[in-house]
Amino acid sequence: MTADRVGDGSQATGTAYSDSSEVYTTVWHDSKSGTNFYVVRQTSNAKITKTEFTLRVNSTVLGNNVVVPSSGVMALNGRESKVIVTDYSFGSSKLIFSTAEVLTWQTFDGIDYIYLYTNPTDSVEIVVQTSSVSGGNSTQSGFTITNKQKYTVISGSANRSSSIAAISIGKAVVLIADKAVALASWAPRVTSGKGVNYYTPSPQVAGVIITGPYFVRTASLKGSTLTLQGDINTDTTIDIWGPSSIKTVTWNGKTVSVSRNSQLKSLRGKLQYNLGGNKVKIPDISKGRWKCIDNTPEISASFDDSTWVVANKTTTARPQQPYEGKYVLYGSEYGFHAGDLIWRGHFDGNATGVNLSIQTGFSGAMSVFINSKFLGSAQGSSEGWSGVDILNGNYTFTPDLLRKKGNVITVYHDNTGLASDYNVNDEFKASSQIS
Repeated sequence: MTADRVGDGSQATGTAYSDSSEVYTTVWHDSKSGTNFYVVRQTSNAKITKTEFTLRVNSTVLGNNVVVPSSGVMALNGRESKVIVTDYSFGSSKLIFSTAEVLTWQTFDGIDYIYLYTNPTDSVEIVVQTSSVSGGNSTQSGFTITNKQKYTVISGSANRSSSIAAISIGKAVVLIADKAVALASWAPRVTSGKGVNYYTPSPQVAGVIITGPYFVRTASLKGSTLTLQGDINTDTTIDIWGPSSIKTVTWNGKTVSVSRNSQLKSLRGKLQYNLGGNKVKIPDISKGRWKCIDNTPEISASFDDSTWVVANKTTTARPQQPYEGKYVLYGSEYGFHAGDLIWRGHFDGNATGVNLSIQTGFSGAMSVFINSKFLGSAQGSSEGWSGVDILNGNYTFTPDLLRKKGNVITVYHDNTGLASDYNVNDEFKASSQIS
């Protein structure tokens, strides 16, 4: 087990937190809020079967090195990971511990709502501390509530009949959803302004909690009307948790009939999917007028490169000197330090060929043309710490390829980057070059 201070929290890792050697735990402690975050995952990602375990956690209420859950086990399904929290504040309430993960929370009309999610095949244990522990109740089957002196324990069986449940405890409501339901849940903000948008992470910004739609794009609340915009891909039941002032809901400009769902303590409505209502017209591409553009115009001898940088330096301060030739043809000498390069060489006369050496970096490539005609290409390689990073090409010109004047050789130089100085030998100063 190790412990380090990182930013404003501390980290500790190791297998000692769990009763299973197959579970690896990373612990983060937020010194400001006092919250502990236990990130649990399989020790080996090669294991894809289920692992059951208990966890030792610290809590200001439960104590230190407390084994949770108090009965039963938690589970990781294969490469799954989970974030388990202790002493997590939401509004004026506190989540002391939960085997279910936290999605979001909001406070509506003085009641703190926290949204938790888990696999439907997992049992759950949730410990909540709120301003009042009286009146704890569940209208959903599969859950039991035990009121303690300082907190309330919610226990849920595996394979519950309902995919989402709402449990009231004093001035808090705990929403417990299956993971699949949580994937279609949203927490857009209903206020906007400087530094705030529809999905500002902080739950301190006023918002609503929504489940059901494929995507909720925006939300705004004016008076008693909640205006939503989003997407659905089938007929959808929408549940909304928000302030009691909401009386009317619109979806993409149309009013949605909603009513209070007493079990979930939400506003519930139906969204009708209508593909035709999207007014999307599918074009007949067989009747379209198609156009194309040459993506390699530089190979043409008539291409205008008069505004290009002229590579005419004859010396360089770099320790690596050109392989051959009169000019220093280093990309970096002319301000091109990264990315692909295109070189164009002009000549007159009856040349018989060209011999090129191009430094591309490992797995780079080059393609060579003369007067729009393809001469050849080459590709480098990379394996471990070595490979081919200098490409050589010897190309012969046949008479039909040449013009009396204005011949142009075009080289596409696919550069994969500059070397670092791993061997401390100034290799990072070597530029992508052609000679």
